[in-house]
Amino acid sequence: MATVVLVIAALIASIVAWSRGRFDRRAFWMAGTLMLSAAAVNTVNQWPLLGMRLSTTEPVTTQVSLYLAGIILTTVISALLGGLLARSRVLAARATSSPD
Repeated sequence: MATVVLVIAALIASIVAWSRGRFDRRAFWMAGTLMLSAAAVNTVNQWPLLGMRLSTTEPVTTQVSLYLAGIILTTVISALLGGLLARSRVLAARATSSPD
């Protein structure tokens, strides 16, 4: 439960920083792309599991399209959230590090 509260607090802080113009776009895109790639590999890896869960009473195209739509939606949302959280960590690291 504490982890969920911390993630929500970090997201709120990230959104506030984004709206104020303090946003590291490179970290956002790198983390988002990394998470999107990992989710795509995970989806391909779990594809045989989908075949085992298909029901014979419903059309196959409907089941597969609903599965893919859900995967795409959760993948995009998790990539965006991961990018926002990575942005906040990069800025925090820059703020605490001292230049030599």
